[in-house]
Amino acid sequence: MENEFIPFRPRLPVRKYRRNLPHWRQDGCTYFVTFHTADSLPAQVLATLKRRALDFENSNAELWSPADMREYLQLQRQIQKWLDAGRGACPLKNPACASVVRDALLHFDGDRYIVDQFVVMPNHGHVIVRPLAGHPLESILHSWKSFSSQRLRHLKTGKPLWMEESFDHLIRTWESLERIRSYIQENPERANLQQGEYILGRGVGLVR
Repeated sequence: MENEFIPFRPRLPVRKYRRNLPHWRQDGCTYFVTFHTADSLPAQVLATLKRRALDFENSNAELWSPADMREYLQLQRQIQKWLDAGRGACPLKNPACASVVRDALLHFDGDRYIVDQFVVMPNHGHVIVRPLAGHPLESILHSWKSFSSQRLRHLKTGKPLWMEESFDHLIRTWESLERIRSYIQENPERANLQQGEYILGRGVGLVR
């Protein structure tokens, strides 16, 4: 079944690479991704988070245990707190701009990837996504950012719309998937947003 939820499988090969942030890849798996606008995090905060993420990755050279993954997720939650603070120009608070990002997420849903729950916030977005065969996550993220940047070029900020890297992690269990779904659904309320200042949605969706 093409829209089946596939978790991280510890016994199968994992590709790890790092740019500024650590990234793990396993074919067919489901990811929780956070992408954000270029001005949404202060430079000093980014530097600190990158250093902590690198330290954490280097101290866990083997496959992470569930406890390790929870600790790393806590680091990512710290990032979310800064994002929810609403720093930067927050162009996606405009419903028309947020709709462009929503359309990008759903454009190849069911064809190149399966989108589950997602939310577009004023300066970032969260999405649960499972890439389909032949479509690596990096290519999917690039297409979302490229499409939306082109459609929103009228903003004319003189700077890139998106931060180049996104935060992502492999989802290990159905229970973890359910927790992340709840986190996404509750994100606008936690950030004290009103209706019209965000878009909460669901794509084809994942099933057991």
